[in-house]
Amino acid sequence: MRIQSIFIGSVVVGVLSTSYLSLINLLCCFGVMLGGGVAAWHYISTSNRSIDPVEGASLGAGAGFLGSLLSAAFDWALRPLGLDGESVIQNLMGMDMEQMMQQQDEMVQESMMQEPSVGMILITLIMGAILWAVFGALGGAVGASLFGGNDADPDTPPPPPDAPSQTDTSW
Repeated sequence: MRIQSIFIGSVVVGVLSTSYLSLINLLCCFGVMLGGGVAAWHYISTSNRSIDPVEGASLGAGAGFLGSLLSAAFDWALRPLGLDGESVIQNLMGMDMEQMMQQQDEMVQESMMQEPSVGMILITLIMGAILWAVFGALGGAVGASLFGGNDADPDTPPPPPDAPSQTDTSW
């Protein structure tokens, strides 16, 4: 059940971090935190038990980590259509890559035309996965706090209040 909850949360993270929907992450990685909260909520609702924020954070971290990989895959698949995250940002900023290249010197043009190395892609993926795991953990902890509830039986009455103190308060 944990893996299913993490996967559902990671799909939320991946979808909210792709194309135009990725703009929600400009609000302090809100889409990633939302996915972590969804993972915690799903686990709580399917297991019918409460969880503490630490367990919610572990669910959210898993959702954030896996969601970063799904987002990269979604962006890669949408790149030919011009709907990947980078293309969307460029379109919104009104920048044309050819126009930018004409304004830059020759050395910068050469570095921009080169394909990124496999090492650079891996480093970017790993750093993004770690960062998204942190924000996913934050969302999972918040989700556990919001949706966690408690394990107390609703038919059990609360304990009686403490008896009043028998100490003499007169001086």
